Amino acid sequence: MYLLQKFIISFLFNYLMKELVVGLLKKALHKKGIKLNEEEIDRLLEIPPSADMGDFAFPCFFLSEKLKDEPHQIALELREEIGTPPATDFEDIQTAGPYINFFFNRKTLAKKLVWEALTYKKNYGKTNLGKRKKIIVEFSSPNIAKPFGIGHLRSTIIGNSIANICEFLGFKVIRLNYLGDWGTQFGKLLFGYNKTPEKSHTASSGNLYKGKQKNLRKKIKGRIQKTRSRRQKSLNAVEVV
Repeated sequence: MYLLQKFIISFLFNYLMKELVVGLLKKALHKKGIKLNEEEIDRLLEIPPSADMGDFAFPCFFLSEKLKDEPHQIALELREEIGTPPATDFEDIQTAGPYINFFFNRKTLAKKLVWEALTYKKNYGKTNLGKRKKIIVEFSSPNIAKPFGIGHLRSTIIGNSIANICEFLGFKVIRLNYLGDWGTQFGKLLFGYNKTPEKSHTASSGNLYKGKQKNLRKKIKGRIQKTRSRRQKSLNAVEVV
């Protein structure tokens, strides 16, 4: 549960800060005659490989052709258009070559997060991020040819938690439980069971699968081989024609 709480806090922190960064960039780009919507700017934002390079970075390479200038010069001009950022949100905004790097004020933002959590209570963190969007969460997807274990319970709890979080963020969630390894062993069993005379159905399907009725399993295997042989002959005849 600690890891899940850490994930939620980290997600909300980055989501809130990304909104601020996107807002600043949108205004600065508009002043340069570049019209990009929030989603387009969001997709362009990067997380730097090192904390020394900021929390978010905006690359200016793609603007070079439109503004007819070098990316590093465009970064400087955009930084100038951004102006002085709110000290309550950012410690600094720097340029590094063709990138604009944003540094958050974590102490102030931590206070802001706590205040919002106390104010909004059960609705804290609720957004329309997933409005008109669908998402599939697949869990616990057990292998039905093996016994259930504690691992299936763990993945079920985690999967359901993720699905609940996505619903809270506005997504239409489709919960999917994929039955893994639904393979040939079951197909063989059903095929043989249907093809074998009724009087031979003396065992439960569980016993058939475990191999306790060896004679019946041999018959099933023989019938499958005959069917394969007939099918191959048919395919050969088609190829000749």
